[in-house]
Amino acid sequence: MAGEYVRSVLVGSPRLDVEVQLRQVPERLVLGVDRRAGLDELPQVLAEATDAVFAAIGAARVDLAGPPFVEYHERATEGYAARITVYAPVAEVLRPPTGFRLSTDAAHDEAFVEVSAAGARDQERLVLIHDFLSSGVALSRTHVPVSDNREIYLPSWGTNEPGPVMEVAVPVTAL
Repeated sequence: MAGEYVRSVLVGSPRLDVEVQLRQVPERLVLGVDRRAGLDELPQVLAEATDAVFAAIGAARVDLAGPPFVEYHERATEGYAARITVYAPVAEVLRPPTGFRLSTDAAHDEAFVEVSAAGARDQERLVLIHDFLSSGVALSRTHVPVSDNREIYLPSWGTNEPGPVMEVAVPVTAL
């Protein structure tokens, strides 16, 4: 699959066999924490940061208001620890603990690709999906990416249920 994608990029017409969908995301409050991680550290760092965000929400006795997500501000590699932010939407205002921040995720349109459990374990495929979305080509020249890529972890994450467990997404605007 990677070879086919690279060939399509080289001829100027990137193609990847995924269904890109669009949706509107309403404005919401999010509690976030920043981290840095190299490619090999990402699973551990994401789990630790997500646990920390959930612990802060629990300590504040505030309800989770949607699935957690991570924003990738840079590309993580084996030799480079990228900046990432783990967020969880919250139902009401809370005082963020030290090292966390409460902010507003502005209303936006979002292009996304659903990913199964098997796909979530395939690092190469995830990278291709991220690249395909962030290139803008996946959006049929009707939308353009306007912010960092995200991974959204659905309630089915880690449950062994069939169907999507996560989504790779990017905020977009219409051309």
